[in-house]
Amino acid sequence: MSCHVVTMLNPATSVSDAVKGRFMGPDREDLIVGKGSTVEVYSLGENTLHLEKEFSVCGIIRSLQVFQPNSESPVCSVFVLTDHNTYAIFSYNSNENKVVIDSKGVLEKENTLPSDQPVTVAVDHRRGVILVSIFSGFIFSIPYRRANARASLRPTALKTNELDINAMIPLYGVSSSSVAVLLGEIEEIKTIKLFRCDPGHIEENRNVVIQVEPTTHMLIPVPDHIGGIISVGEYIITYHDFQGGYKELSIEPVMVTSYAFIDAECRECLIADRDGNLYVLELGITNMKVTSITSTILGSIPTPNSLVSLGNGIIYCGSRQGDSTLIRLITDPSAKYRIKILQRCENIGPIVDFCIFDYNNQGKKTMVCCSGIDKDGSLRVVENGVGFKEEASMNIPFIDTVWTLKLGDGKRQHDTIVASTSNETVVITPFQDPTLAEDVNFYSAISLEEATLVIGNTYNGHIIQVTPSSVRLMSTGIDGTLLSQWRPPFSKTIAIAKLTPNKCVLYYESDALVCLQVENDNLVEKCSKEFKDISCIYIKLAEPKYHSDDYVLVGMGTSPNIFLLKLADFSVASLYTLETTTGTKDVALIQMNKKLHLLVLLGDGYLYYYQLEERLRLHNQRQTMMGTHCRSMFIFFEHEEPKIFVNGFQPTIISNLHGRLFFSAVNLKNITAASIFNKYLILVKNNQLLFGQTNEKQRFHYSTVSLDGDMPTRIEYQPTTKTLAVAITSKASDPTVDRDQRKGGLKILDAQNFQVLDTYSFSMNEVVESFVVTKFGDDDNEREFLFVGTAVDINEEPERSRGRVFVFYINDLRKCELITVQELPGIVYSMCRYGNSMAFGVNGSIFTLDRFQPNSESAKKLSIQSRLNKNVLAIYMDSKDNDVLVGDLIYSMALLKNRIEGDPATIERVAVENSPSWMCAVKIINENLFIGADDKNNLFTTTREENPDGMDRLEIMAGYQLGHLVNRFREGTLCYLHDGPIVDTNPITFVTVDGAFGVIQTIPEDRFEFLYEIQRNIADVSPFCNRTEHESWHRYSPPFKNLAPKPFIDGTLLKSFMTMNRSQRTRVMNGETLVPTTEKEIERQIVDIII
Repeated sequence: MSCHVVTMLNPATSVSDAVKGRFMGPDREDLIVGKGSTVEVYSLGENTLHLEKEFSVCGIIRSLQVFQPNSESPVCSVFVLTDHNTYAIFSYNSNENKVVIDSKGVLEKENTLPSDQPVTVAVDHRRGVILVSIFSGFIFSIPYRRANARASLRPTALKTNELDINAMIPLYGVSSSSVAVLLGEIEEIKTIKLFRCDPGHIEENRNVVIQVEPTTHMLIPVPDHIGGIISVGEYIITYHDFQGGYKELSIEPVMVTSYAFIDAECRECLIADRDGNLYVLELGITNMKVTSITSTILGSIPTPNSLVSLGNGIIYCGSRQGDSTLIRLITDPSAKYRIKILQRCENIGPIVDFCIFDYNNQGKKTMVCCSGIDKDGSLRVVENGVGFKEEASMNIPFIDTVWTLKLGDGKRQHDTIVASTSNETVVITPFQDPTLAEDVNFYSAISLEEATLVIGNTYNGHIIQVTPSSVRLMSTGIDGTLLSQWRPPFSKTIAIAKLTPNKCVLYYESDALVCLQVENDNLVEKCSKEFKDISCIYIKLAEPKYHSDDYVLVGMGTSPNIFLLKLADFSVASLYTLETTTGTKDVALIQMNKKLHLLVLLGDGYLYYYQLEERLRLHNQRQTMMGTHCRSMFIFFEHEEPKIFVNGFQPTIISNLHGRLFFSAVNLKNITAASIFNKYLILVKNNQLLFGQTNEKQRFHYSTVSLDGDMPTRIEYQPTTKTLAVAITSKASDPTVDRDQRKGGLKILDAQNFQVLDTYSFSMNEVVESFVVTKFGDDDNEREFLFVGTAVDINEEPERSRGRVFVFYINDLRKCELITVQELPGIVYSMCRYGNSMAFGVNGSIFTLDRFQPNSESAKKLSIQSRLNKNVLAIYMDSKDNDVLVGDLIYSMALLKNRIEGDPATIERVAVENSPSWMCAVKIINENLFIGADDKNNLFTTTREENPDGMDRLEIMAGYQLGHLVNRFREGTLCYLHDGPIVDTNPITFVTVDGAFGVIQTIPEDRFEFLYEIQRNIADVSPFCNRTEHESWHRYSPPFKNLAPKPFIDGTLLKSFMTMNRSQRTRVMNGETLVPTTEKEIERQIVDIII
């Protein structure tokens, strides 16, 4: 049996719903946001949102609602409805600082059909019930307030005569009714009806029936002191007062997605449409009656599906298809609003396509996603690393480097900052608050008129300052005195210097290395040695476990030599010649995890790192690319663990992870220096000092590459030219055509700095559907080509859409050359390289590459021929060696192979799985094992079973409800993985519509059984999702295939063991089903699979 671990590496970033309420206390209103299976609670600070609490639910969030559990309660509870029709009511326990479940259940009714309309939820605060429309002909009533001590809080399915509920909202000011319901279209008319819903009874108010236009898609309740509702159609917005009165506003065609009242009097309502335009809808009110309705457009933001007014003109705009934003509505002198964006909350969903590549083939992976829809589209660059949380900053013009000092007797905390520019030194003391800090005109004998190379404290509290002209030893205090000074001979310039608390090693002007020692308040020259071309110095004091001598490492600027010298006399202990021709920029010798490591930063941006044996010999050489603009390395300690901060354009923190050096990108750019100031890490960036702390937890960091309003749809990495090929599409206007027009194109980007190198435009209404980068040619002349499949939409006859295959070559100048093009009788939905040929999914047919001769002078360089016609739509393909896996729009998947090896004309089906499944992605794990994702958010695996009576079958082995709609599988991962036989195959990364992405790993069966029992016990300990609920959530849905999730393990749940407290871990180990084991063994098993 094949077994798999499915781990969500990144949770959903798309916002499914957002509300506000006094959740964590009566004195403030919190913003409550649903993303995937996570609820996030934010407080509003100074124009920014701060995450206060987050918790997970057992399912994907459909809707959030807030309510007061009783009239005396000063705080609210949160109702959460999931995609599996389960619900839970959460409240906050302030005494224990945790979120608790008050009640939960499942909304189910036998012999009913799910509604084909969106699920709608409304809260009737007067009657204390939550109303949910999920099934046709029924409204569920969930009481949250007991009428008496014996009253049940279980949901009741209330039968209605209405089968098609489009929307449902609570009513204000209508005592006889609870909700207004928008019903489906009948004879080009939609209807609004009113209902009163009690915990066990529903009654229609037959006195009020309102007919509205057929494009009406939203109802907006107007609060109590005015009352009534607003119906929103694509062409008309209408206010209804339920007494026969109404006011209409004709508008340009729009589809409204969300709304929020922005003033206490409820005269102004902010609405947003699907293009991201914001409007203010203003109700003219006279004598508490609406007399007019007008609208004003404000501007555009990423398209929101949730608007929440937080007061003082601040609005949270949650989005599914772009970044969520926090905006402020500012009134200008003409009394009109304008939009100011205060904060962007990153959302990388929906991810349409992605690629993972290692730019320098050194193990440092980068993931680039095609994210967003239409104008909200962009490339999102994802890297694994740590976050720097900035807490304060201060400006120092032209700052280059920084140090911190402890001044005064017995000082244990840093209290002084020294910064250097190219020609002067700045001293800030005493330093407490960056906003109030001022530099001093003098301090002791510190030279302020020239740059500082290094400065530090001695053992007895004195100060050593090294400048280009001298080394200065001085006493502390603002009136301190110069105790001793050393200058290089012949007024030469000091180029490099390093300090310990009693020594200074320096190198001056292409001549000599000198060691000075502090003795009785004097600087004494202990030794010197002639050297040429030194570029960096590092002092390593004795560590008895590893070496008994003090050493100094010296790197050369134009040669790959590293000298290890004894500090006592500069005698050569060892000479290391690196396997490179590049000189060094910095060196370090550091002990991590009981091992001594030598790190060498080279001028070309590579970092070489080694382990040192007892005799100081190098072994286990490795290298990685840090970036061409790296400057230096700074060693600091976090929780007594050493770490290295690599300064540069793309800064990196090097730490120890399970006995290995681990490299984590930092979510900042262009850091020139770093230092430590008590609890703060100080970074120098663009004339600023940034004060903050790093997040110890590894996480993914995003950066955005704008495509100037174009939406990326496909992406491929080209390793030969180190470029990214990105397919783009954008809306194009044509007043002569009623239908939306699309314009497709191709952009070639540098894969490191993402600059656009070249572009190619396709015909109007021609867009890219599929991409492949592959090599063709003989061994002496093999070249990398980009195959592009398109869809050409014919306005007059859209059912006759066709497609084309383009072949491009990216030349040495990294420009896009069109080699050839062939038209095909359908849309080229998919393509893949297999064997020495290629396969193309063209509508429901499979075509193969018959001939490709890029160097031929003939006009016919490309020939693609039809081979099979057995699919509805062959929309997804994957290949491995000579096998092709096809995912169909309707009928699951099929395996293809050439009947005659090497002859694509003989391609045929060799195995099929024909059960109805609308496929979204397919992937070959190995020659007998395949995985697919369908439109019901499931993953399922198939294996090839021989059939002596006919075609082989792809037997479904297991199904797993992921909860996210998968758009794409790719081999590889950003996650750190251990070496060794821990997994059976390469990991597979998947991306989803809501911005989540994860990894699937195939593991041996014996390892699976152990991890499966751990998973079950962890589920029992989980506060919000027990074992039964967890297994039910991940069971294949709908259940007609009766697939058990057992061959799948929820790696995300396993990871939670690493953050459990001791009591929870003990409960896991003492669970019923787990064989006797230890905490360390469980941790090791989890770490081996998932980091």
